[in-house]
Amino acid sequence: MEHETLYEGIVLARSADALAVRAEDPLQVLSSAVLGGGRRSARTILNLRIPRSYDCRSPERDLRAFAREAGLAAPLVGLMTAAPMESARVLAAEQDGVAVRAVVTVGIDNASRAGEPTASPGPGTINAIFVCAARLHETAAIELVAIASEAKASALIEASVRTASGSLATGTSTDAIVIAWRSHGRPRVRYAGSATPTGALVGRLMREALAGVVV
Repeated sequence: MEHETLYEGIVLARSADALAVRAEDPLQVLSSAVLGGGRRSARTILNLRIPRSYDCRSPERDLRAFAREAGLAAPLVGLMTAAPMESARVLAAEQDGVAVRAVVTVGIDNASRAGEPTASPGPGTINAIFVCAARLHETAAIELVAIASEAKASALIEASVRTASGSLATGTSTDAIVIAWRSHGRPRVRYAGSATPTGALVGRLMREALAGVVV
């Protein structure tokens, strides 16, 4: 895997099959990941490419198996996507002493609209990993999940991405969002609404990631 530094002690490892955020010290994580979702600590956040024919019967087992073979450290949070790894967007932004890094893969073949029934899910997932230099309160992390989701939906609507039924899409039915932060980060952030530097950065980076892929 090729390596790119996100912050001191945190690198992004890349290959044709996967992206992995690797941390020397465990990161705090809040996510909707298929493996290790919810609130936990992790030394690796893995986004694994799967074939379009993947049967989805044992994603947790397959993610753990790949991590073992690749020598990725536990604890592990794992995502899956059919999007090609070479299309991933790696973005960085800073404002008022707050820094955020984003790693986003985009597939929209499975476009959906929140609140509408979805046909059997096909390939196509928007996976977004945000790594914040600040030390987040859990409330702030929850706010960032909401802001990232709002930014994703607005970007897709503005790009006129549509579902199979013709409705304007707000995402895909298998999207995942990961918010990660250091236990000892600075500054300490209790709130991260859209009017705060952290919230503004996450929303901006999500929109930038989609603007580079969605046309």
